[in-house]
Amino acid sequence: MNHQQYQHFKTIVAELNQYKIEPIVVGTASVELLANLDFDAKMIPLVLADKMMNNTQNITEIMQRLAFKPGVDENQMLFSDDVISLDLLSYSEFEAYTGFQLNDMLDLHKHQNPNYQVMPATYTIGTLDALLRMPKRSDVLKSQDKTMMNYLEAHGYILDRLNLNPVDQLVPWEYRIVQPTDDAQIEDMLRDQRPDDLKILLKRIKNARKSRIRKYNNLEIVATVEGTICGHATVELGVLMSDDESDGWIVGNLLDLTFSGVERAHGLLEQFLIRLEEALITSTPAVLMVAESNFGQLEKLGFEPLKFTDLRLPVGLKSDRFMVKELFQGVLDNVSGQLTFAKDASDPSSH
Repeated sequence: MNHQQYQHFKTIVAELNQYKIEPIVVGTASVELLANLDFDAKMIPLVLADKMMNNTQNITEIMQRLAFKPGVDENQMLFSDDVISLDLLSYSEFEAYTGFQLNDMLDLHKHQNPNYQVMPATYTIGTLDALLRMPKRSDVLKSQDKTMMNYLEAHGYILDRLNLNPVDQLVPWEYRIVQPTDDAQIEDMLRDQRPDDLKILLKRIKNARKSRIRKYNNLEIVATVEGTICGHATVELGVLMSDDESDGWIVGNLLDLTFSGVERAHGLLEQFLIRLEEALITSTPAVLMVAESNFGQLEKLGFEPLKFTDLRLPVGLKSDRFMVKELFQGVLDNVSGQLTFAKDASDPSSH
């Protein structure tokens, strides 16, 4: 959904809250809310309590008070106005389609003011699979389902792993690879946000732009709002070599993750990290990302202390000052060994 549709959606949910209705958003719309991306969802499926949905006349009257028109015959619970379409279904109906027991699901993402919940991205894969098997589902919607499944199979774990601070206003921001013309804006932002370590930070970024691991370049991206840079991240690639040196994996070392204070307040830092991880996963075979703990609040972004893992840092670096994050679920259960960064990195095997 676009910005206008999202604002309208929030208004409608706030009205539903007045009737003690707190919906669960599922399907493509749920991923849009988690990822802050517009996948052009054709409708917003909302799951409501059986007690509410069993009273068809009551729910229809409520929706009509909100200026929504019901569908006809079997689509009578599909309500539309001039901005969005809402497909209402009961817990029982959703559980029959997917096999998920919503009352037992503890990891629903919760949003307040207005109050609604969002289906976890990893569960949405199963939901979409169930929808694809519905004989009456249109080819247009099935095509959208397949596109979304491909996206979630690659990135769903990242969306659910983060403790997301929802981007409440759906700020129209973009991210992209750094360009040479960005240098002045990047330096100005770092000078404002990171004055104490500006000199060493600029040196690290400059060095990272020159080095690479095999055919893979280090990663540097920026976030922009209306053309102005408000976020910057640099990831230097390194190697994790197994103890017997028979295996090697590429890892990312987060040299910088800086966001301007104003945009950070909108929850964009968390979304920017998602984009960074997506870019790292799609452009390299990296399996882990490490970062110095002085970035702050890394645990809220899905990182954990490196000292509790079987990873060893280069000589001179203290493990209690570093955090690590899996880019794929279960990686830390299956890897161990020596981490090496920058010019000292050896050549890993392809993984």
